[in-house]
Amino acid sequence: MRTGITGVNVSIMSPLQITISVKSNEETCCMYSIQRWRMGETPKKIWNFKGTKIMIQKNYNCFTTKAAHSPEVQIDSILSYLMDLFKISINSVVQYDMHFPVVIPTIIQECRQLEIYNRVMNNQQMNAFLRNMPIVSKRVILNLAVENDFLCDPDINFKFSSDYLKIGNSNWITRGILFSSSCAYIELSNCRFPSEVYIDFVRNWYNSDSTRLECLEVLSTHVNLTASVFDELKPVRWDAKQRNKEFRTPSKLIDCGNGLDIVRRDGLRATIVSSNYSFIFAVWHRPFDN
Repeated sequence: MRTGITGVNVSIMSPLQITISVKSNEETCCMYSIQRWRMGETPKKIWNFKGTKIMIQKNYNCFTTKAAHSPEVQIDSILSYLMDLFKISINSVVQYDMHFPVVIPTIIQECRQLEIYNRVMNNQQMNAFLRNMPIVSKRVILNLAVENDFLCDPDINFKFSSDYLKIGNSNWITRGILFSSSCAYIELSNCRFPSEVYIDFVRNWYNSDSTRLECLEVLSTHVNLTASVFDELKPVRWDAKQRNKEFRTPSKLIDCGNGLDIVRRDGLRATIVSSNYSFIFAVWHRPFDN
């Protein structure tokens, strides 16, 4: 048995083009390219993955797998086998397929990173994706084409809790979803939040003792906020003796020189930067090292 195996990556290009990469840190040890068995094909070698018979063809460290079963059944069987054999978890799941609904293999309950890029999602398919979305610890990037009238089913119990969350088309994100999230960095585009959501979000943080949040950045069609709405929190202008001018996120530097600073009872400082089309709330856990 090979030692040093650290995890697996799953790449879904289409329902019929799925790749599993077995990783040793950043090195790819071997790959499984999953296909459907065509009628009339003669198998060269059959492997039994926990009861699922799969035809294997090997070319160097790349295995092409085929079976009469659907790719979904194959991927569940192979992932289960690899995870049990090497006692590893799933590093990342990436779907680049723009023309088919998002389908996450059912065996994937947790992973470190999830990236989905998709242009075909009706309301039923979107709810199915959210209902089966795995728990992600590090990074979530979603670019989903969601219908304008989409509403998340009330019986779906999920929340975002990754270190980094980026959603490209966020018009389906509600106040409840935002407030239940426990991510460190949140980037939302094309939101439709009313001004009260931003005000209440800042108030909730100010009156809490949570230290999870680092930065919320929202790009919206319209943000209608004036500085006076935060007067009760006693905001002050930037003081170079208190913090840096720029705030660093995983993807950019944000100029906070014109923002309003508020200081919580525990001494934690945050900056509000608002314009007609954006809202930023940056928390200074490291005021001069950020």
